[in-house]
Amino acid sequence: MQVSYDLKLKKHLDMKNIIVGTDFSLGSEKALSFGVMLANNTKADLTLLWVDDSSSELATVEYQEVRKEGQEEIDKLIKKYEPLLKTGGNINAKIRKGKTYRELTDCAEQTPESVLVMGTHGVTGFQKYWIGTNAFRVIATANVPVITVRASHNAGKNIKRIILPVDHTSVTLNKVEKATELAAMLNADICLLGINESGLRSVQKFVDVNLNKVANILAKKDISHIVEQINSHNIGQAIIEHTNSLQADLLIVTVELQQKTRNGMPSALMQQLVNFSPVPVLSIHPNM
Repeated sequence: MQVSYDLKLKKHLDMKNIIVGTDFSLGSEKALSFGVMLANNTKADLTLLWVDDSSSELATVEYQEVRKEGQEEIDKLIKKYEPLLKTGGNINAKIRKGKTYRELTDCAEQTPESVLVMGTHGVTGFQKYWIGTNAFRVIATANVPVITVRASHNAGKNIKRIILPVDHTSVTLNKVEKATELAAMLNADICLLGINESGLRSVQKFVDVNLNKVANILAKKDISHIVEQINSHNIGQAIIEHTNSLQADLLIVTVELQQKTRNGMPSALMQQLVNFSPVPVLSIHPNM
């Protein structure tokens, strides 16, 4: 069986501006800590973004109180995390009004060469489930890379090993250039993880071809890497277990969307990885 996939690399990884969405929960604070680490390693500018999604039915006085409290929380975060920026730069702050996921994606897309970082499972008395209920919408609609960080993550840790799943499809190759550039920036190695949920040998041949293509790219770019294979009917759980066993620091995936609705939402596999991955997940759309 002959397989011929052309590896058409997409545009370069854009990371001159890191935008961190916050709802002042533990999850979003871990995202900010991760954003600071990323900025220190990539010399990118850092922006902290809060979206005021309070009801338009609030009275003027109540609305002013919400905005004042939001600004106070932003000031606290900047005071805590700005000294951790090794570049000596400032944390820029922005407040936008509207639907959370839409304002997050619009801000990122209007900021040149940006990456959006956000926490998951955010639960606070200030704004309940602000991040948690919007993460999947952002991943599904944003035309920029999105990094999600769980509240349980050790956010101060540098990225030294990246997990890069590779399946049998041509779409899986579209994240390769961004992954290699990020690995080079962070001096990290990559674990290529061949995944075959079906277990079929015909499918495995496509997986092997893709693995060889990506491994050749990494070798040419002098990126340290290893190649491993997993076959499982619960591929999400298998990826999570492998990420743990390899003590990885970042998982890079291609966004897969369900097509039941017009706009689509992340597939069940995507949701499983974002919800349960022990490390941050960088989601990249196939058309980026």
